Amino acid sequence: MNRDGDPQTLTKGDGRPTVINLWASWCGPCQSEMPVLASAQIDQPGVHLVFVNQGESAGHVDGYLESHDLHIRNSLLDPAHAVAKAVGAVGFPTTLFYDANGRLLAMHLGPFSKATFNQALRRFYPLAVSKDD
Repeated sequence: MNRDGDPQTLTKGDGRPTVINLWASWCGPCQSEMPVLASAQIDQPGVHLVFVNQGESAGHVDGYLESHDLHIRNSLLDPAHAVAKAVGAVGFPTTLFYDANGRLLAMHLGPFSKATFNQALRRFYPLAVSKDD
C-alpha cells in the first residue's frame, strides 16, 4: 500500500521490467544492500525498482530512511507481509525480478553488493540496463 494506506500496484505497466525488494529496517542484510539499490534506482532508469517494507509503520520507515540518508522512490508498505506470503518469501531481503509483462523471472534471498546486483540486472534485462556500471 502507499503512504495513504491505499492499495498500490507493484508494476507500472509502462514496458519496463520491475524489481521488487522486500525489506525491513531491523534486517541487517537489508540495511547493507539498501544504498546499493537506492543508487541502482537512479543509475538504471530502464528498470522500475519498488521497495516494499515488511511490517513497519510509515513513520518508522520514513525515520529509518531519513536517518540513513536514503532517498528512494516507490517506497511502499506491507504491514501484513501480504507480498512476502504471496511469493513464498522465507526471509529478508528478498528481491523479485519481473519481466516487462509482469512474469516472475527469479527470486533472490539475501543482500546484493553493487557488482552482484548489476550482474543480475544485466542477466535478466540485457536490453534495459545501462552498460556503464
